Amino acid sequence: MGKPRKNKWLEGLKPPDIERQLDIIAALDPETRERIDAAGVRRTVRAFNPRPKDRRPCYVCGRHSYISQWHHLIEVGKVAGVLRALAIYDWSPSIPVVSLCPNHHTYEHGLRCIKKDTPPEVSEPLYAELSERDWDRLIEIDDQRLESQDRVWREVREEFLRREEEYHRSKSEE
Repeated sequence: MGKPRKNKWLEGLKPPDIERQLDIIAALDPETRERIDAAGVRRTVRAFNPRPKDRRPCYVCGRHSYISQWHHLIEVGKVAGVLRALAIYDWSPSIPVVSLCPNHHTYEHGLRCIKKDTPPEVSEPLYAELSERDWDRLIEIDDQRLESQDRVWREVREEFLRREEEYHRSKSEE
C-alpha cells in the first residue's frame, strides 16, 4: 500500500491575486461565471468527466456488472477545490474511474481509513472477510490512485502555468 505523500506537482503554485482573479472572472462566458462557487466548480469537474455509459463488472470480484458503481480514483471535490483556488473555472483534468460492486466500493473507501492510522480493533474486522486476491485487487486500485494523482496534479500544474504565461504575455503586449 502506497504511503501518503505531499503533492509535489502543486508546490510553489501561488493562487492569482485578486486583480488577476477579477480579470479571469470577467473573461468567462456568463454561464460559466454563474458557476464559480464551490458547488459550481464541482459540477464543472463532473461535466468534464462524465461517468461511462456502460456498466462493467467489479474490478475486484469480476461480478455484479448490473449494480456496479464508478469509483473516482481522485476525489472530485479535491480537484474542484484546487481548481477553484487557482481560479480555473472552465477546465478540468481527466479523472480516472474504476468499476466496483457496492460491497467492494465500501471496502475501497475503508482502505483509506486504515491508511489514516485507524486502530487495529476497527480495521481488522473490516477486512477479515476479504480473500487475499480481493485484498490484492484493492491494493492495486490504491496504487492506481497514487499514479493517477501524479498525472492529474501534473496536468493541473501545466494548465495553470500555461494560463499564467498566456496572461503575462498578453499584458506585456498591451
